[in-house]
Amino acid sequence: MAGPLRFLLDQNFPEVDVLDPQSVDRSVEYEHLRQWRPDLVANTPDWVIYLEAELARFTGIVTHDWHQSVQAEEAFAISQTKLAVITWREPPDDPVVSWAMVIAYMPEVKKILAGRRDAPFVFLPSPRLDTRNVQKGTEALGRVANELGISNAQARSTAKASILNHLATEGLRQELADLVERKSTRRPPGSLLPAKAPAKKAPPEPSPALPT
Repeated sequence: MAGPLRFLLDQNFPEVDVLDPQSVDRSVEYEHLRQWRPDLVANTPDWVIYLEAELARFTGIVTHDWHQSVQAEEAFAISQTKLAVITWREPPDDPVVSWAMVIAYMPEVKKILAGRRDAPFVFLPSPRLDTRNVQKGTEALGRVANELGISNAQARSTAKASILNHLATEGLRQELADLVERKSTRRPPGSLLPAKAPAKKAPPEPSPALPT
C-alpha cells in the first residue's frame, strides 16, 4: 500500500498549533521547513528547496509566495521534479484561513495529481466574499415560490402555517412563535407553548327536575 502524501510547508507558510490536519485526512502529512531542514530557512533560493524536497520524496510544497511561478530558476527546477507547488495568486492574510483552505481543497488537489508525471503549480482560489455570495432571505423565498409556481404571498403563508403548526404540536417555547409572528413577548425565559389539547366535549344538559 502506498504511504501518505507528504507536503513541505515553506518558510513563509504559517504555523498554527490549534489545527490538526491529520485528524481530517490521514492520507496526507505536512511538515514545516523549520522542522525538517532549519539550515535551509535563511538565504536559500527556493529552487534549492525544491530540489532538496524532491530528493526527500515529498509530494509537493505549500507556499504563500506565488511569485515562484514566474521566476525562471524556480520554474525550471520544478520542471525537473515531480513536485506540485500549492499556492495562491492572492494569498489569505489569516493563517487559519490558509490552513483551512489547504485542508478543504486537498481532496481536489489529490485528484489533480493522480496519474500526472509533470510538476504543476496549483493555484487555490481567493477566499473572499462579494455581493454575489450574499442573498436576502426574502429573495431566497422568492426563488422557492418561483420554482413552485406560486406567489410570494402564498409561499410565505404556507411556510408560516407549517412552522406555527409544528411549534404548537411539539409544545415548544412561545418566544419562537412570537418570532414567527413578529410579536414582542414578556413571557419568562423557557416558557413553553402549550401543546394542542383534544377538543372537549360539551357537558350534557341537566335532566329536568322531578315533581315533588
